[in-house]
Amino acid sequence: MMGLFLKINGTSSHVMAVLSNASICISSRTVERLKKCISDDAIDYAVKLVASRHLFTMIFDNINIYLRKFQQRVTNQNLMIHATNCAVIAIDEDGIDITKAENLGIKLKLHGKRVNATYRDICPTATDDEHINQAFPVLITEIIAQYTPGSNEWPERGEMLSEIHKNMPVEGSEDRCSAIGSL
Repeated sequence: MMGLFLKINGTSSHVMAVLSNASICISSRTVERLKKCISDDAIDYAVKLVASRHLFTMIFDNINIYLRKFQQRVTNQNLMIHATNCAVIAIDEDGIDITKAENLGIKLKLHGKRVNATYRDICPTATDDEHINQAFPVLITEIIAQYTPGSNEWPERGEMLSEIHKNMPVEGSEDRCSAIGSL
């Protein structure tokens, strides 16, 4: 992990060689092999997800990387790499009508309707406000319990997380968030 971290953050190959020889991290070549394995695993996972019947979404992003040359000359100028990144993300199917979500006809009927949207169409309702107000303290509590350094060593962390998940409001439910104050 140390070698991967150093390499991704731009550590030179000379520094990586010194650290590798001191047994602090792996060599640059090993990091490159690791990056290839991670990339291959991610591609395999994405292919399996797309081939499965599980709902997924794809996000595309253009990436422009500026490569500055240390000794720039007329024949050796700066470059930019223009690449497109694609992320394939599985969608949690709990509470989703999958047949309706996969129905392309319904989606195509809605095509272009956003042009006619008004403020009332996007303005949160009182029910939306209530749901957000109930969910916010639960989400903050979950972030603290999940990501506080050393939290995985808390003796009652499992019970705490199950209580947090139990208190997460579900659309259309009453206020189940009152117990959060006792956590």
